[in-house]
Amino acid sequence: MKQYEKFNAYMLKHGMYGLIGKFDEFYVDFSFMETKGGYIFSKNADGTYNENDMGLVSDEALQGLQEIVDYTKKYVPKSILTMGDWSSINQFFCDGKAAAIITGPWALSILSKCGVNLGYAPFPKSFDGKPLKSFLSTKGY
Repeated sequence: MKQYEKFNAYMLKHGMYGLIGKFDEFYVDFSFMETKGGYIFSKNADGTYNENDMGLVSDEALQGLQEIVDYTKKYVPKSILTMGDWSSINQFFCDGKAAAIITGPWALSILSKCGVNLGYAPFPKSFDGKPLKSFLSTKGY
């Protein structure tokens, strides 16, 4: 993400955004929490999940969340930070107002119709250079 901070600063000077995402959704935020050591449930010795041990409130997980909150405040339009408003991210991208977006597979058919030459890339690295992992199925942006 550090690589996008400089890019975003440049893009904002020209009336555009660099990388935006629905960073107020757990679906996206978990990647940043996980790179710091956050987890949903730990596993018991037998491989089952221990529902009594949640790693989302650890100092490390909260540090990852704080990093994406800080990024969002600087580089993401406030208009997309509303519950369930994934369509505005698509609109920013389709209108050429965002160079890259983090979204889910549900957006592919919408984005393919907007006339933008789509590309797919691995997730950017976290703020400390670790590879981001997706919460579920999406493996790129």
